[in-house]
Amino acid sequence: MSIEIAGAIFDMDGTLVDSMGAWYNDGARYLARLGIEAEPNLGTKLFSANTYTGALYIRDRYNLDKTVEEVTQGLIDEMAWFYRSDAEFCPGAKELLDDLHAKGVPMTIVTSTDRGNVHLVLSRLGVLDYFMETYSAGDLQMSKTEPDIFMLAAEKMGTKPEDTWVFEDGLYAVKVAKAAGFKTIGVYDYISDARSEELKNTVDIYVDTLPELPEFVLKKA
Repeated sequence: MSIEIAGAIFDMDGTLVDSMGAWYNDGARYLARLGIEAEPNLGTKLFSANTYTGALYIRDRYNLDKTVEEVTQGLIDEMAWFYRSDAEFCPGAKELLDDLHAKGVPMTIVTSTDRGNVHLVLSRLGVLDYFMETYSAGDLQMSKTEPDIFMLAAEKMGTKPEDTWVFEDGLYAVKVAKAAGFKTIGVYDYISDARSEELKNTVDIYVDTLPELPEFVLKKA
């Protein structure tokens, strides 16, 4: 079995980079540095938020004497330490990117992670140059709960949504992309285990790990 592909939009955390555990605990680690104990389910509450909206919640919920921008930077700095030294590819991610890059498939990143950290980790892992552009929802004051950021990525690649595959581990983002006409690939992530069955029933293709994917071939013009 093979699948025709004109372009690929990748989520980064949990799809390409094994970092969801670090993200889940990012707010708690930040608060701990301030001597504050986080609520047990803070990671769950912030799961679909971009960095800015997450910072707004933390600032207001914990009555921090800081601006939202200061809290945002603190959360970004916490993740930067992880990306700089510990973050690695999810199984099969490097091989998939190598294959699509070799075939000349245009690729973009659409993520809630700030652009600086995206470039930090993808540069360290040696694949930043594979992508035509990296789109950070937080930096753009956008969200993957709306289709605009996916449409922006497709426009950059010059591909139609129906010929473009979105690789995601987040159910909320998959639903948005699919409703906008994109083809969707759901990738299992243990942080999202409770949503994995619904993810499986929503996407066009579901895999536990990227090596399970069918072969991609170039979409004929």
